[in-house]
Amino acid sequence: MRPTTNDDDDAASRSTSTDVDGGKAGDVAAGGQAELPLHLTEEILGRISPLASARLATVCKSWAAAVSARLARPLPHLFLFVSRSKSDHGVVVSVELDGAAGRACPPWVASPARLRPVDTSCLQCIGAMPSGRLAFANWGFTGTVVLLNPATGAVQSIDTGRQRPVTVLAAGRRDAFISVFYHRLVIWWRPAGGGAEEWSKWTVPASWRQTTNIFAAVNCDGCFYTMQQGGHLCMVDVTKPPPLHLERLAVPSPLERDPSDPPGWPPDEKVHLVESSGEVLLVRQQLAIKEVPAVFCHHREFPSIVGFEVFRLDVKDRCWTEVKTLGGDRALFVSPQSSFMVRTSEMAGCMSNCIYFVGMKRYCFKCWVDGGVSWGVYSMEDQKILFEHIVTEPGRCMASLWFLPSVIRTH
Repeated sequence: MRPTTNDDDDAASRSTSTDVDGGKAGDVAAGGQAELPLHLTEEILGRISPLASARLATVCKSWAAAVSARLARPLPHLFLFVSRSKSDHGVVVSVELDGAAGRACPPWVASPARLRPVDTSCLQCIGAMPSGRLAFANWGFTGTVVLLNPATGAVQSIDTGRQRPVTVLAAGRRDAFISVFYHRLVIWWRPAGGGAEEWSKWTVPASWRQTTNIFAAVNCDGCFYTMQQGGHLCMVDVTKPPPLHLERLAVPSPLERDPSDPPGWPPDEKVHLVESSGEVLLVRQQLAIKEVPAVFCHHREFPSIVGFEVFRLDVKDRCWTEVKTLGGDRALFVSPQSSFMVRTSEMAGCMSNCIYFVGMKRYCFKCWVDGGVSWGVYSMEDQKILFEHIVTEPGRCMASLWFLPSVIRTH
């Protein structure tokens, strides 16, 4: 599977943050050169992706200021963890959030992620965190979670225990993940004001009925919600004094079986938990079987994403309430183990009241092959998919998700 690449973008990330060898970021230029007018600087930088513009921060003071302003509010990017002949590698894809309608060129630019094979060997990408770091683990076969910044190459390893728990990332505004053991949960949370290496953790007793088959989690104002296959929901409030208690909420499951779902369709591909302005949202894909020709296998019927349903959790009334509009200037980005809300007023080209999704174009469950990873936009107002673009060739892609890249050290 090969996306479009631009090797120059790899050089862009070397000028910022911590590199893969542990070196510090290069300082911005001290000045002395003749500086272009601000409008020309903005026009030049506007023609390339924010990550690619990072290397230009050393040109002069005005360029450094303009680049810093662009990177302070990162735009959502795609991360693809793809497989080539003898090794796996990551690719960061910058997309035009408006779909680049009417443009002749493809509406994306891909560049190699700064991931070393030695850091990701035998590991799977299990999602992305709000800080822009990707999480890698081995799904219960190792007790280590590796956090990697694909823009800078910075690496952190967290030992979660010798009993090799299953790790589930928690959506929300702060970095968090949950280590799932047989009779307990361990919640890892990076505290506000702490360094990137500092983590707090809480141990929560639980029964095996509460820990079995957890596939999604979300943190909303200090309350962690976990969802199991079948739609069962549990909650723990870490803001309360210990001992912490995991409560199973008597909320009817929103995961009724859809007749159009293919056999074995994983729930984390179809259902996403999102924190949105103090609310917990559940976003569910709607699929339909379409008959179309394919060049990668001899079958003609494939499940396709045709829409989305959104529900808001009402903790008081113990129910999910359907949401017809997101309200305000909000948009949702959903992908397996990495879903979040953004303010469209802060994202150039981002469309409000829309859901940005990642999927596989024409995946064949009979042959276990696909037509490539795609991304698209669903309009809540129009109740239709506005567009869907393929960003890779057919082939194996082990992870495809949205994330907010960061090249600025987190304090």
